[in-house]
Amino acid sequence: MTLEEIQVELLKVSPFKQYNTRPQPGWDKKASFLFRSSTFEDLSRQIQEAGEEETFGEYVQDRWRGYLFKKAILEMMLRFKYVTPDPNRPRIADIWVGKIPFDVTVASFPAACPFDYDQVKADPINLIRFLYHESLHGPKFMATNRLFVIVYRKDGRHWMMDRNLERVEQSVSRYFTKFKRSRLKVFTSRDGQVAFSDIVWVEV
Repeated sequence: MTLEEIQVELLKVSPFKQYNTRPQPGWDKKASFLFRSSTFEDLSRQIQEAGEEETFGEYVQDRWRGYLFKKAILEMMLRFKYVTPDPNRPRIADIWVGKIPFDVTVASFPAACPFDYDQVKADPINLIRFLYHESLHGPKFMATNRLFVIVYRKDGRHWMMDRNLERVEQSVSRYFTKFKRSRLKVFTSRDGQVAFSDIVWVEV
């Protein structure tokens, strides 16, 4: 899908503020069709065929939005000649920036972060530590290098950022135009594993 096609599909999905209902057992497996759905109409048809309660549909749509949004961001990154897809994805990484493999994690600015936006914008290492410890704790860490794409809107409606991929692309392009390995942050986990990381800010 092109960025233009992804934008068309994203605009068809209701912009849920946040999916708050706990997924029911088996929903992840039952919702696997979302990764094979290229249009909202196809997604909606398969949701109906699943015969689950209404909140299942909201859960699937919310996950599909996230899936398409990350797909769009990866496409933006791959427009830079020194950024390449990992042939083993997703087993190893999402992309390589030069000779460094990275997983790409897209998230809204976390409400639970103990530091305010201005603090972490000036010194992002505290937010990086928070994201590794709180969101990616345990065996999932695996010394993985991560680029965190953090979306932030001053009005607090961070979940609306996928309504304007052109603005997102400007932020991604700004980061990779100035990318330098020396600017990466080094994160060390509690058990001594080391990873390179950084934050790509997407903000309005």
